[in-house]
Amino acid sequence: SLLRRKYKNLSLLVVYTFTVATLGSVLFLTNALKIEASNSLAAAPELIIQRLAGGRHDLTPINYAEQINGLPGVKKVTPRVWGYYYDALVRANFTLMGFQENPRDIELLEGRMPTDPEECAVGSGITEIFGAEIGDQLVLIDSRDQNRLYEITGRFKTASNLLTNDLIMMQEEALREFFDIPHGLATDIAVEVYNQREVKTLAKKI
Repeated sequence: SLLRRKYKNLSLLVVYTFTVATLGSVLFLTNALKIEASNSLAAAPELIIQRLAGGRHDLTPINYAEQINGLPGVKKVTPRVWGYYYDALVRANFTLMGFQENPRDIELLEGRMPTDPEECAVGSGITEIFGAEIGDQLVLIDSRDQNRLYEITGRFKTASNLLTNDLIMMQEEALREFFDIPHGLATDIAVEVYNQREVKTLAKKI
């Protein structure tokens, strides 16, 4: 029976195969994006405080953190120092982040966290782009247009590769000097709360 109308049946088979394959691809891609987003948000703070000036993101005074920390329901307040860096050589944007204590949501795949101002830990995307390994030197141009050499001491991994693929971490003091960020100011302030249902209330108070 199928052979009697073989061309018609073959065309139906091709159409249905293409349709199922397309729908399957869309569903797999959607699910993958949902998982990546979920893993990224799981490590994010409940509130991020940023200062706006003239409708643009501006540096935030660290003393805001003391006032926020005094609000009921606030678990932890962390001023964060970070910024974006464009590398003209590879035509890519990287995220540079400073730290004072090792972040809880990021673990090293290899090596160790920086213990010196001239050291950094990087995401796997950075090592792939530059073909670098742990122990190699990473050259970056700071805000004063000066070349800076940083030894790569570690490579990151997380549940979501979106978090660390283009990440470069160094000591906060070293990053302040790199971006020329004055003391007393931070890029933003991360706020963790005890009760998820109080997030909107705390946001209004802040």
